[in-house]
Amino acid sequence: MPLTLEEIKYQHLKGSTQILLASFDGKVLASCNTLVPIPVGYDLFDSNSFLQNPSLRDQLALNEDLYIHGVRLNLEGTEAIYDLHLSLSSTGSNEDQIIFFLEDRTRSVTFVEDEESEEKLHEFILKISTPLDILKELSLSDKGGEGKSPARGLIMAYFDRFIHGVHHSQINFPSEEVPFRVEHISVAVEMCFESMMESRGLKLASVVGFESKFLIGDRLGILQVVFQVLGFLLTDQKSGHVQVNFNYLPKEEQLEVEISGSPDSNVYGDIVKAMENEGEFGISAEMTLQLLFDCRAVAYHEPVQVANLTLSKKEFPYLFGITGGDLSLVKDIFQTILVSLAMDMDDFEKAIAQEDWELIGRVAHKMKPNFSSLQRKDIAESLQHIEEITTGQDLAGLEEKLKDFIRSANEALENLKKYKV
Repeated sequence: MPLTLEEIKYQHLKGSTQILLASFDGKVLASCNTLVPIPVGYDLFDSNSFLQNPSLRDQLALNEDLYIHGVRLNLEGTEAIYDLHLSLSSTGSNEDQIIFFLEDRTRSVTFVEDEESEEKLHEFILKISTPLDILKELSLSDKGGEGKSPARGLIMAYFDRFIHGVHHSQINFPSEEVPFRVEHISVAVEMCFESMMESRGLKLASVVGFESKFLIGDRLGILQVVFQVLGFLLTDQKSGHVQVNFNYLPKEEQLEVEISGSPDSNVYGDIVKAMENEGEFGISAEMTLQLLFDCRAVAYHEPVQVANLTLSKKEFPYLFGITGGDLSLVKDIFQTILVSLAMDMDDFEKAIAQEDWELIGRVAHKMKPNFSSLQRKDIAESLQHIEEITTGQDLAGLEEKLKDFIRSANEALENLKKYKV
């Protein structure tokens, strides 16, 4: 069924955000008009529209989710800087629907420009474990680029809010109910801690265990707590894996975040004590931290309950062969390959959005041996065909092969995540 503005509850959005619903051809079906009145029937993809970018429709058809930061637009005679988030949503019929978020960034504070604020920032850095230098780098890099991912935009919004707190001498922010996708939080977590993990030889996996169109809740508040908990945990943990699982509890209308690692035994208790005012925390018998956040899911689907699968020599003969049957080493290599493939898939889809055929070929070449190692030679062969096409001059048929590969690869990766490591 098509979405309505009432379903999305736009009244919970910030005063600097406007939400629109449009048909796939760009005709506006409804607008909450928070910023400017946009009439029904307005053509967003027309060359004379305020977007002035007819190619957005083609980009959206390929990606289904676009986040473009720092666009200077002129709405109703007023020029400002905006963030654009366009998401393609299936209506169950032949015609898809576009959810369009337009956020005025004019009032955001991205830079700390005076000495007093710089000193305050350093004071707050000492109080929390969030790697703010990494956040700042992520939030400011590729500024204005159309390839900016929703996760990077989320990090930027978080950093802006943090700096706003610095200017107003506060570290606890008011709750802000907005629609968001938990997948973006999951990717943002991996992006933020990637370099820290690699430098220490640690591995981080972040997995979303349910499906919904989006959640409505305090996305930046959730990100703040998850960042801080992981910061505390990684300050102590010196080796091994850290797992972050996102689940939804429909009866309680809560997002559950489970974080597990292998720190000293007293660390979890210290984390709960240090953050007792930040939300609902618990520690399971399996030494897993449980965080609960009030959220409402729109179009939630119960996850298919699948027991954790066990890695076996029969299913992964190559990995068991090169390790001499050492299960612990097989698990480490298996997890490393999954993390690498997840990052490569992100680069691959960005390269497709930018029509960078050379990069598509390079990433395809890089992913081939990893899929082969996991006994998915069919996907490796598909990558070989893509690589051959991108190195030639004839790109006919490439778009269809790319779509088929992305669908097959994502399905394979979701199945591989079910294995117990």
